[in-house]
Amino acid sequence: MPRRLQTMSHQDFVPVADGFKIPQGKKSIHIPFLETALTHRSLAYWFMDDGGKLDYTANLGKGIVFHTQSFSLAEVEDLCNILEIKFGYIVWPKKNKNKHIVAISGKCYEQITAEIYPYILPAMQYKWPKPRKS
Repeated sequence: MPRRLQTMSHQDFVPVADGFKIPQGKKSIHIPFLETALTHRSLAYWFMDDGGKLDYTANLGKGIVFHTQSFSLAEVEDLCNILEIKFGYIVWPKKNKNKHIVAISGKCYEQITAEIYPYILPAMQYKWPKPRKS
């Protein structure tokens, strides 16, 4: 017998949905929501869903990215500003096929690893850059 999964709607998720308003069917970012709701744990969840290594060269790059191609450049810049101000990361919008993604510098590797990696599930740790060689 096949297994089935079904999601449910619940009023407790309305504030989260409101953080990503969808005018004319396009996702957008509600900055005041993110300024308060964005945490190290939520960054880890975001990374597990839409994150990756900035550089896939074998054990060289330590930066990470968040795929934000569905957002405008202005929204990606806003996200970068929030990450820089709230967490002190070195962040910039990186061009990716005529769209922009959020890039976090490998210079922040030790900091971001200490703050976010503990929340990364073991099955998703392959996406994280390898530790620096000593």
